[in-house]
Amino acid sequence: MLCATGNNATLGSDLSRRFLCCRIDTGVEKPSTLRHSFEPATLAKETRIQIATAVLTILKAYWADQPVTVEGGSDFHEWTALVREPILWLQLLGLTVEAGIGDVTDPAMALGGDSTQDDPTAVGHAQLLEGLKQMGGLNKTFQASDVYKWFGQPDPQTQPARDMIREGLDNILSGKSVNPVSIGRVLAYRKDRFAGGLRLVRFGDSKLGAHWKVSS
Repeated sequence: MLCATGNNATLGSDLSRRFLCCRIDTGVEKPSTLRHSFEPATLAKETRIQIATAVLTILKAYWADQPVTVEGGSDFHEWTALVREPILWLQLLGLTVEAGIGDVTDPAMALGGDSTQDDPTAVGHAQLLEGLKQMGGLNKTFQASDVYKWFGQPDPQTQPARDMIREGLDNILSGKSVNPVSIGRVLAYRKDRFAGGLRLVRFGDSKLGAHWKVSS
């Protein structure tokens, strides 16, 4: 059982922001078929002193050097100074490559709450906004009926944008029927929500329904 406390915490957003997402690439198609001669937990316990020594050595070396300037990514300032900055410093000096680890990801970008790759609806929202932007949504208003036309009617000149809209709606609706009504609900639910630096803004109404624009 895992117990946690927090101020107005929610599992979906707060808990994931406190864990780093990492993957081990075995280089084979079916990693489950591989056999290993060690148990990771046992090995970690046996080499705990070496691991702790390595961590403290990195911190001491970083604190003796010029601090790294980082931008955005996390509101946990103590964690940024203790974890994120030293790792980025190692990467900047090329020490991760020299050690055989290779290029490393900014830890702030690997936080579970910052990743949308595992959430099809979040990916779809970003795709939809980008497609609408490419269809001129930054400069002119559109309605759900317009989006439905862009979704279903091909046009060689604007096909990449139409494909982006189609992929976005497919990800959001997950196989449900796509029509002007369902698209209208998608737009209304995602009003003012940012994705990829863009957001959907309601720009008035008419007898035919709501008018929308894309804003950056």
